[in-house]
Amino acid sequence: MRTRFLMAIGVLATLSVISVPAQQPGAATAGQGLPAGVLPGTKLSAFTTIQGSALSATGTALPYRDLRLRDARVGRLVRSLRTDEYGLFAFRIVDPGSYIVELLDREDKTVLAASTLIHLNAGEVGSAVVREPMPLESIELFVGFADARASAVTSVAGANGILSSQVTGDDVSPR
Repeated sequence: MRTRFLMAIGVLATLSVISVPAQQPGAATAGQGLPAGVLPGTKLSAFTTIQGSALSATGTALPYRDLRLRDARVGRLVRSLRTDEYGLFAFRIVDPGSYIVELLDREDKTVLAASTLIHLNAGEVGSAVVREPMPLESIELFVGFADARASAVTSVAGANGILSSQVTGDDVSPR
C-alpha cells in the first residue's frame, strides 16, 4: 500500500514538472509577404508599420503621389510606394527603428517634403503626415517678389517654434 502511495506521488510530481506549451500563433511564411532575407518562422508581430497621409500646402489630400521611406540611422532607402486615391499610405512589415517618410516631386523625383522622425519598437504602428510646401508664387501676390523667400523662411521658422533671431545691427533701445 505504501509503495502505491509513493508511486502515485512520484507520478504526480513528474506530471507537475512537465510543462505543456500553450498553442502559439502561427509563424509567418515566405508566402505571406515577408521581405527577402527574413528567417523562416519569424512572426509578423516583430515588425512595425508606418501609416499616414500626404497633404498639399492647403491641407487637401495628395492622391497617387510617390513616397519613400528612409532609415534615419544609416540614410538607406527602405521602400517606395504611391499614395492611394485619398492620399493615404502604409509601409508594412518594416524593421523596428527610426524612419523618415519623404514626398517626391512628380517630374524630377526630388524630395519636396519630409515627415518628422518616427521611432518605432517591435510591433508598433507609427503615424506620419507629409505636407507639400507652399509654392513661392502664391506668396508673391501678398508680399511682392523680393520678400517671397524671406517670408517663406519666416513662416517655416515660426511654425517650428523659432520666435526670435540674433540681431545683426546695433541695438536701438537704451540699456
